[in-house]
Amino acid sequence: MGGMQADESSSGAVSPAPQAHASMHDVAVAAGVSTSTVSRALRGQSNVRPDTAARVRAIAEELGFTVTASASGLASGKVKRIAVLLGSPVSDWFSGQILDAIIRVVRGAGYDLLLYRVHGAKERESFFRTMPARRNADAMIVASFRLQPEEQATLARIGIPTVYLNQKVEGYPGVGMDDVGAGAGATRHLLDRGYHRLIYLRELLEQDFVWSAQDRYTGFRAAVEAAHEAVEESGVVQVRLAEEFQDDLARQLAADVEKTGRPVGVLAENDALAMRLLTGLRRNGVDVPGQVGVVGFDGQDWSLRLGLTTVVQPVQRLASAAAEIALRLARDEATDHDSEWLEVPTVLRESEST
Repeated sequence: MGGMQADESSSGAVSPAPQAHASMHDVAVAAGVSTSTVSRALRGQSNVRPDTAARVRAIAEELGFTVTASASGLASGKVKRIAVLLGSPVSDWFSGQILDAIIRVVRGAGYDLLLYRVHGAKERESFFRTMPARRNADAMIVASFRLQPEEQATLARIGIPTVYLNQKVEGYPGVGMDDVGAGAGATRHLLDRGYHRLIYLRELLEQDFVWSAQDRYTGFRAAVEAAHEAVEESGVVQVRLAEEFQDDLARQLAADVEKTGRPVGVLAENDALAMRLLTGLRRNGVDVPGQVGVVGFDGQDWSLRLGLTTVVQPVQRLASAAAEIALRLARDEATDHDSEWLEVPTVLRESEST
């Protein structure tokens, strides 16, 4: 009586009856075993006799019962679920690309995906105050926005293994690309095409949510300073993507070019801004690329159709790599890779806008 039994006999089993919503207890009663034996049998553990395990599985199938990740996690401490903390609207191109890649990798490994969006101060404060991901996920991917030190400390305190996408955090694995180098390269491309008056077009957002875009601007400034003798003028234009800015900006650029007689090169921090501007320029009869040259940043499918020169982000590769690392963290396989940083190169795709 005082010893631990690894299995139970089949005595006392009863024929299973149809159940609308069968539970583990229903399976145990029908099989004549304990609920712990049902749990071990359905999770494939070796301390259940093969004939008992086969009977439990057959009864569970007949009753329509399956072990959920949460139920399995009661014994293993794992819920086979990866959380994603997203700092941009789900409708964004970037968000859709990374989620598609992460889901493909995570589901392929038999894990579920748990999504948290924190686009804005209120959502962000609520998430870190309540920490809904606690005990609901085995690992987390923080997707492309900057956490404050106290937020990073919160994640560390609750012990959820974390991988960062497009952000380097000391002591944590991460995946990203050289946004500084890409921004500098795109700026040099404009200079090489004869645009010596430059504008950096950026979206007006809270900077923590455009972390990597800030690095692109750093690259822009570095290239301008390095080529200072070739740069006649440079500046920044900030707009809100939600507003109809393209026609006014197109007319302003056209008037400026007509006044000075010198073309302008525009580096937009993302393709959404660049495509809106390109549409406005063409709609207002501005010569592209003769008067205004435009370079975007992302590599969206629509940018190719519009003839936009753009820096192509390898978003799917970045997200897939982050998901693979998250799975290793979830399985406790990443102890030797705590400071891993995978850097994926970008490609400049030249088209009709420069």
